[in-house]
Amino acid sequence: MNVALKYFALCVAITFGLPSVSSVHAQDAGYPSRAIHIIIPYSAGSPTDTYSRKIADVAQKYFGVPLVIENKPGATGVLGAAQIARSKPDGYSLLISSSEPFIASTITIKSVPYDSMKDFRFITKLFASTPVLVINASNNIKNLAELITQAKLKPITYGSFGPGSFHQLSIEEFAKQAGIKLQEIPYRSPVQVPLAVLSNEVALGYTAPAQAVDQIKEGRIRALAVIGPRRVPLLPDVPTFEEDGFDAAVLRTPLWIGVIGPAKLPEAVVTRIYEAFHRALQDQEIQQFFGRLNNQLLGNEPHDFDQEIREEYAQVIPLLKSRNISSD
Repeated sequence: MNVALKYFALCVAITFGLPSVSSVHAQDAGYPSRAIHIIIPYSAGSPTDTYSRKIADVAQKYFGVPLVIENKPGATGVLGAAQIARSKPDGYSLLISSSEPFIASTITIKSVPYDSMKDFRFITKLFASTPVLVINASNNIKNLAELITQAKLKPITYGSFGPGSFHQLSIEEFAKQAGIKLQEIPYRSPVQVPLAVLSNEVALGYTAPAQAVDQIKEGRIRALAVIGPRRVPLLPDVPTFEEDGFDAAVLRTPLWIGVIGPAKLPEAVVTRIYEAFHRALQDQEIQQFFGRLNNQLLGNEPHDFDQEIREEYAQVIPLLKSRNISSD
């Protein structure tokens, strides 16, 4: 075979025998070509589930394929997150979750089957909520100062979503700063906590501002404080924890929900997922829906999301270790 023929044969082998960089990008550019499986690691009917499904319904039209959602609650989100960590990094398996499986659960649950800072790709935050701490009206407590006074005289219970959950961390941080002890009653799902407060199974718990408004007007509960850096428009008379003198990252950081995939997702796929959800957040239907709830729509870029969760991890992990909180 002469030199020219050898060169031609080599070109053919390279062109048709091995995937080139351009062909890999072409495959990514074809994403998605089938339904995308999304895991929500919380129970059906919870606020995270309801609100995430609303966004996913709109995002489908920007993906051009169905988004199939599966609820997989358990171990404060770890069961669902673990499935995503070991899934194929092709963009067809995603998670919509809060920070709990990636931060608190890595300390409070032994043998978490992943490294939260290495085994995931953080794509975009969807929205943030500002939970409000409420108390059953039968307790006749109107503010945090009165709560502290009463807690020094008798046991006061609160509902949580288990060890290391947002509910527990924030309330225990408040209790420590206030110099009081509150009795935790864990529930399997966040949606059970507001119901437990309404029925007076527990005295304290968190709920969403939009859910609290009517119950406050009916005199069934009282709002004591809100999580976050500022008051919420739906409850303008309710102070933040910080305004009442309780300052910590877990008391001023709103509860966020974001889209996460397995590590090693191709950048073209990450960009495609980010763009589809970002466009969904600009949809008028979504804007109006979350506006009524008083939730903040986010849609930050993957780089920003990754940086923010690492900063949150660095702030919260020392707090968890100092509390020696464990579910085992």
